[in-house]
Amino acid sequence: MSAAEQVTGKQKVFTEAYKPLHDRLVRFVQTMVYNREDVQDIVSETMLVAYQKFETIRHHEALLSYLFTVASRLVYRLQDRKKRMSHVYDSEQSEQVLDESAGAEIKLEVKDLYKALDQLPLKQKEAIVLFEISGLSLNEIQQIQGDSLSAVKSRVSRAREALKKILEEQIV
Repeated sequence: MSAAEQVTGKQKVFTEAYKPLHDRLVRFVQTMVYNREDVQDIVSETMLVAYQKFETIRHHEALLSYLFTVASRLVYRLQDRKKRMSHVYDSEQSEQVLDESAGAEIKLEVKDLYKALDQLPLKQKEAIVLFEISGLSLNEIQQIQGDSLSAVKSRVSRAREALKKILEEQIV
């Protein structure tokens, strides 16, 4: 088998494993960063890293956790870079993520949710997004965040309580 055939075979296997996970990855990244260009950059870089390391992933079922771990690290790196550049993060960019067919009331609710999520510490925001929006299990989140399972459970619980409080304050 030639090198070109091996690459084509790897691309096909990777594409088959990655394709059903793509939408979940995009939703996660969109919830963590709202700028479309940043979302595209992080998703593309995540795909590239995953493709390059694909042969080292023992079980293809673990690809989703691997993708979220890589994307999470890239989100942290992006946010660190933005802080160092003294760039003020604009929550108004969250409107770019919204479905164009959504009604005005839903758009406002989503905008309020994104605003509330932005007030959480980054690890809490990541945990709640992975659990509630991306639908990952606590064990998968534990692998992504690299902390103990009890720390992840606690983080998700604290994030829920904080979001509830923030959203209740917005109503009053």
